[in-house]
Amino acid sequence: MSGLVIVAQNNVHTSPNQPFEADSIFKADYTKKALRAIPEGISDFINLQELILKDNHITEINSELCALSHLKVIDLYENEVVSIDTNINQLQQLEVLHLGRNKIETLPEQIGELSQLKFFYISENALVKLPSNLSGWTRLELLEAYQNKIDSIPEDIENLKSIKTLNLGYNNIKAIPEGLYTLTTLLNLYLEQNQITAIDEAIGDLKQLKVLSLAGNQLTELPKSIKKLKALELLIVSQNQLTKLPKSLKKLKQLSTLILVDNNFSEEEKERIKEQLKGVNVIRF
Repeated sequence: MSGLVIVAQNNVHTSPNQPFEADSIFKADYTKKALRAIPEGISDFINLQELILKDNHITEINSELCALSHLKVIDLYENEVVSIDTNINQLQQLEVLHLGRNKIETLPEQIGELSQLKFFYISENALVKLPSNLSGWTRLELLEAYQNKIDSIPEDIENLKSIKTLNLGYNNIKAIPEGLYTLTTLLNLYLEQNQITAIDEAIGDLKQLKVLSLAGNQLTELPKSIKKLKALELLIVSQNQLTKLPKSLKKLKQLSTLILVDNNFSEEEKERIKEQLKGVNVIRF
């Protein structure tokens, strides 16, 4: 493949002009090569650790790719992937999986068995739901699944014991399961532009949370337990149906930015909020 960049034993080669041994390759970059399928013979790179296939026209993650058991990084951003082979669970060393901007509607349940996965990007697809079995994702630190068609969050979300950033914005989610409120490692939670009508008092258990975005939902109130989010720095609740805020918000000493645009606050309530939250640097109505 003309222009293919490969890395073998810390040396960069450009195929086909420079010879290389297939089993010495640990990185291959096929960015923007007009590929319509996973390159034939990719399984010959038996020790491959990083495979970059960005900006192509690939439609399938096939069994040949899933046989590359040493892979740590797969980047298929901006392709046309619609299907993923069920043997994806063979990639037990995989740490980064980037499938953003494809055409994926469903994920195989086996993807939830990737026990080393730390970063999973599946945003800007047509995904209707997440896998119901997430038992293997105990090391996952980031899940980006914004701008899909997801209508619910599986209870198995509770298995994400290492999660730091969860982005499920711009979906069709109506409720938050109890399991999400047990994710005490969460630092950033993005649930904007969904159809959520209520936030449980259990959100107060997410004590490490720094960013909470709930804009563009159907909330009429915020739970009093929000006062327990002592690390919270940014709270976005614009485009809801709020008429007041909990007085306990004044206890959030780290809160620096509060976005309240497009709610139903009276002028009196706005004045009360500004008076009570004088320590907040930015308040936007």
